[in-house]
Amino acid sequence: MADAGSAALSRSSCPELPSGITKEVLREAQPDNWRYAQAGDKVTVHYTGRLQESGEEFDSSRGKEPATFNLGAGEVIKGWEAGLPTMRIGEVSRLTIAPEFAYGERGAPPKIPPDAVLIFEVEMLDFECKDNLFGDWGCVRTVVHEGEGWEQISSGQEVEISVRAETQDKRTLDERQHMAYILGSGKLGELSKVADRALMEMKKGGKVELRCQAEYAYGNPLHGEVLVTIEVHEVFVEEDISPDKNGAIMKKETREGHGTEYPIDGAKIHFTVEAV
Repeated sequence: MADAGSAALSRSSCPELPSGITKEVLREAQPDNWRYAQAGDKVTVHYTGRLQESGEEFDSSRGKEPATFNLGAGEVIKGWEAGLPTMRIGEVSRLTIAPEFAYGERGAPPKIPPDAVLIFEVEMLDFECKDNLFGDWGCVRTVVHEGEGWEQISSGQEVEISVRAETQDKRTLDERQHMAYILGSGKLGELSKVADRALMEMKKGGKVELRCQAEYAYGNPLHGEVLVTIEVHEVFVEEDISPDKNGAIMKKETREGHGTEYPIDGAKIHFTVEAV
């Protein structure tokens, strides 16, 4: 898994194209659109596809709704998967794609013959990054560990986490180890907003790094980009076990048990009371 620094760098660096795909930029993106799309982004483009040999147009989104798909999910040909991450929003480019990155020796009858070289004129309209947590690139997430299990954390839920925040020059601003935290409690002060947003998509054992601009971490531009690391150690699940389901008796699971069987009436059990 790439670290946060390399993830940020890859957004500003154009990846190399493999042999078999060439690109000609027809219109450059504006300077403020410096980020490149990445695998996992939801990409929106207009395109026109032609056969290199005859120049015949076989498909186009012009005059229709633009094409939208998830980059890196195998929803488009390999030539697009490799070529679109070299484009920025507003850019128009011509991609020439060899058969091995398109439809290969079988083609896609009746419009695309076997072993056809394809030419696409593509306009990058937009891309949405799931790790751009607030939509303004002010807080960008890198997943270090996915975590385990199926249950994600929700607002009001209690977790045990470790948090560390450091400045761009590696000075520690805050560090808390194995703290109990309830989403929405504000217990993390100025980091609560980004922590709550990140935790909502995390699982037990998960770890993320957040690269935060000043408006999302302490508000001091002198810190530079603040790196916030969050690790989830436990996710506490509460269950209403009162007979009338009125909240009179609540059970909070602090550690998972073993097996799948539960005690029934008349069963003999052994237990230890650790706190009252």
